Amino acid sequence: MLERMYKELNCNILIVGYRGYGHSEGKPSEVGIGNDGEAILKFSLKHEGIDQTWIFIYGKSLGGAVAV
Repeated sequence: MLERMYKELNCNILIVGYRGYGHSEGKPSEVGIGNDGEAILKFSLKHEGIDQTWIFIYGKSLGGAVAV
């Protein structure tokens, strides 16, 4: 899916691992995941190589709740 989005939309993709899931450290919690989501957005808005007028947020599974 990510490869198709990259090729067809010609976009950059930031893949995120939330605390306590997969190989990420920490313990999952509602507050922690919310903080992770805010940190990701702040990073995206401050990164020099990202056009702030063209940010598309897409989440699947747990990421869908955070993207909202």
